[in-house]
Amino acid sequence: MKQWMKGLGLSLAVGMAASSGPVMGQSSEELKETVRGLDFDAFTTEDRQEFCGAVRNVSDQMSQQLPMAVDAATQLVGVSTLFVNDVCKVNYGYVITERPLFEMLQGVISQQAGEQVPMAFVEQFYGEGEGYQALQNGIRQELAGDPDFSVLLEVPFVQISARYNIVGEHLKPFTIRFGH
Repeated sequence: MKQWMKGLGLSLAVGMAASSGPVMGQSSEELKETVRGLDFDAFTTEDRQEFCGAVRNVSDQMSQQLPMAVDAATQLVGVSTLFVNDVCKVNYGYVITERPLFEMLQGVISQQAGEQVPMAFVEQFYGEGEGYQALQNGIRQELAGDPDFSVLLEVPFVQISARYNIVGEHLKPFTIRFGH
């Protein structure tokens, strides 16, 4: 195993699971420092493939633990990793159940408004146009801002795709992509 692989191993799960906490004795901050310390510009195709293989091992292990609740409305149902054209592609699959999502959003909006906002408003607003885009942007910011998930975002040859399928009638499925 190459020198740059030391310290990564299964601790990559910290960055992939996004909410798993410390793994194998390495905190998310230590993992970030390990990743930041790597000279990705010097990586050969073989190095990239080996790094991606370590990520794939973690995604395979995560797959055995799925489905995994993310919150009251969202479940992680799939994760896979592929090395294609010198790029490590990490794919997440989620299912969002509309009703609990809209109930959470209704609570937040009602609190901000100081009065109960009708569910019909929430369904209409988030089901199309500006609200639909705001929902996707909020999820994108939450993913990118998560200190554990963001570890993989720092690797220049990693592309992350998060596909959200919907259980309900107001939202359409969508995909959020990160990477180069």
